[in-house]
Amino acid sequence: MPLGTMNLLANALGISADPAEALRQMHGAVTRRIDAARAGDELFLHHVSIGIQPRMVKIREKLGYSSRLTKMLAGLRAMAAVLLHPQSQKLRLTLDGRLLEVKAPALLVSNNVYENSAWLKQATLDEGVLGIYMVKPMSGLAYLRLALDLLRGRWRDNLNVREDRARTVTIERRRRFGRRAKSIRATIDGELRLLALPLTITSAPAALDVLVPAEA
Repeated sequence: MPLGTMNLLANALGISADPAEALRQMHGAVTRRIDAARAGDELFLHHVSIGIQPRMVKIREKLGYSSRLTKMLAGLRAMAAVLLHPQSQKLRLTLDGRLLEVKAPALLVSNNVYENSAWLKQATLDEGVLGIYMVKPMSGLAYLRLALDLLRGRWRDNLNVREDRARTVTIERRRRFGRRAKSIRATIDGELRLLALPLTITSAPAALDVLVPAEA
């Protein structure tokens, strides 16, 4: 049911953002099997994010909110605070056995890849693959341009975004002087978590049965 802040999965399933209409759509709904993914032992449906989003969520929770609107306003204030003080992390990624070392202010691993649209809508729900999206270190103005590209659904054209895909991703983080970090702050489907490292994220094809509108 569309009872979250962004309702990204409901949107991908063709479910109305209006709860009353969503209930009407469930009359005669059909079962569809879709993919999930796992971050360690935790199942997720949309994405795991490291860097910018966890920082924003932590600031937003400190600001507090009492409704969906005030939650979104607190999110905008948190975004401004993060973009004024960007931070990058040195990450070591293993994508299906392929090693990749990056310095990135944001890393997002999605359950299936995204389409060219606003709000990072999944292109498909049953391909059995992870989308890996990395943002390069950049200026505050470049972040604003990327935010506009996201809103316009043109983020894939932004040269500061690197995209990859894999079925399994292992993440490690380097501290100063080359020491390995033991944990990392992340969000899983928007919820703040502290995850042990190294973190292995895997696709879980056809792991979930959902009810979808027959017309979808």
